[in-house]
Amino acid sequence: GGIPESVVAGAFGIQLGGRNWYRGVPSDRPLLGEALRARTADDIRRSVVMLYATTAAFVLLTAALGAVAWDDALRRWLAVHAAPDASGVKKTDKGETWRRKRGDAGAGDGPCRRRTGAWGCGRVGRRLERYGHGGDWVTARQRFGWRDDGKVLDFSANLNPLGPPPSVKAVLADALRWVTRYPDPACRALRARLARRYGLDAEHVLVTSGGAEGIDLVVAAAAPRRVGVIAPSFGEYEEAARKRGIPVTVLIARPEDGFVPDPSAVVDGFREADLVFFGQPNNPTGHLYPPVWLRDVLEASGGAGR
Repeated sequence: GGIPESVVAGAFGIQLGGRNWYRGVPSDRPLLGEALRARTADDIRRSVVMLYATTAAFVLLTAALGAVAWDDALRRWLAVHAAPDASGVKKTDKGETWRRKRGDAGAGDGPCRRRTGAWGCGRVGRRLERYGHGGDWVTARQRFGWRDDGKVLDFSANLNPLGPPPSVKAVLADALRWVTRYPDPACRALRARLARRYGLDAEHVLVTSGGAEGIDLVVAAAAPRRVGVIAPSFGEYEEAARKRGIPVTVLIARPEDGFVPDPSAVVDGFREADLVFFGQPNNPTGHLYPPVWLRDVLEASGGAGR
């Protein structure tokens, strides 16, 4: 066909087409390419090699994409169907996801379950989850016919539904005069004020682009062998570990306990973890861990030689 012939002509700097002979019958075809050099018999061999090489590259690319899709599908299947063992802990072969079964939470249609990048509570939340964290309102309106009347609450991000107070709006409006400048990449003025506020050296203050970057930097700096997370919680804790190949232990907290598990269950469930995340306040539940609970967890961890 003309398409592969034009590719060969352009790649080799030769001209194809013109008068061709088929079974002794001449056939005039449009000229393809520019005759930058004369054609040789070796061009036939080179074109065959190029054909096989491009075919092999296409097959390899298709296989790689298929492997990625299969791996993702397998992870999702294992997250749903991998059965817990006698101790109540469920370990999947892919990614070494551990989940401690607490009552009915974490199995079947429990209050929350991990999906694709963040936690969605209930059937609706799990069906909506796609882009990590943060609500996809356009998809929600299209799929469920919701009206954007403020009556639907988004628990996928810890944002105040009432919006910023007037004082914050005034500061933002005043800051618009600096919109033509890039901000200080070292955040020196902010770090200095935070240091004064908390009695620290400014060199000990790190300003990040949101909490997600801070979480990622903590995991990168600590380089833990295993990370512990109490779920439901912010999806970035688990994501920061998994993208580095670090296994994650997930302890499912029950809503009837106020999403605050017993300290002994925390110590026992995270015995192999050397980095554990607690959201304070937690996202998406919004609850706070009582100071006495945090003290009991720390004391129990120290008693266990941690």
